[in-house]
Amino acid sequence: MSLGPTGHMILYKYYSWDTWINIVSKSKKVRFSNPHDFNDPFETKAADHPLSNTAWFEADLERFSGIRENVVVFCLTRNPLNSLMWSHYGESHRGVVVGFDMVAMGFYDKRKCVLPCQFGSVIYTNTKPKGFYSDSFNDGVFSLQEFDPMYLEALQRNYLYKSQEWAYEEEVRIVCHREALGGASKKTYEAFLDVVFDPAAVKELYFGWRCQKDKKSPRRVMKQVAKRMMYEFPNAELRVVEPESDTWRLNFHRLSDDFFDF
Repeated sequence: MSLGPTGHMILYKYYSWDTWINIVSKSKKVRFSNPHDFNDPFETKAADHPLSNTAWFEADLERFSGIRENVVVFCLTRNPLNSLMWSHYGESHRGVVVGFDMVAMGFYDKRKCVLPCQFGSVIYTNTKPKGFYSDSFNDGVFSLQEFDPMYLEALQRNYLYKSQEWAYEEEVRIVCHREALGGASKKTYEAFLDVVFDPAAVKELYFGWRCQKDKKSPRRVMKQVAKRMMYEFPNAELRVVEPESDTWRLNFHRLSDDFFDF
């Protein structure tokens, strides 16, 4: 995580090259997904009732249905230079990482987000939480369209707890009711919701160090892409990621004006 010139929180999203260049940057939309489609099979399981599969199984089904029909989540990270993240989500260092200004994206807004970014840090534990929690039986938590601190424990148990194995992701989540984002009320399942964003909200763009290695005339292609990104996202600083020679860390250099001189 970094702070922009205005002091706003900047969080990061890893994309494959084609997804960012040919889809997200063109459509100016980010994709919120339903947590039941995430790659961790334990998503939302920290909220399972202690007596699941017996008397409380019906309550778990109601919770599952409430999340499935109403909830969408946008996942970001605090770190744009995580080598594992680049490998897993950045197309093996061939992709792009985008730094979004959370205020400009509207993700601080408690009226629009069930869990805005300032409350969305994922909680990593070695043991799965057990036992009842506040509002364990209150289905209203799944129909919330804005943040209510009275439901914070229930929201954390449903959306923020993950195994310590995932801690390398340093994840922050934005949780919303689909209707609060302009989506239609759904009684049938939809896995995602695409939401328009303001191009001015993009403050940083990181190109992976392998992003042009498979392309012919890589410098020419990079110039074309960089010029397009500078035009479409004028508030963004363009950066190229590279491995440090004497450590295991990634670093970056700014794509300066002289890059276009030859």
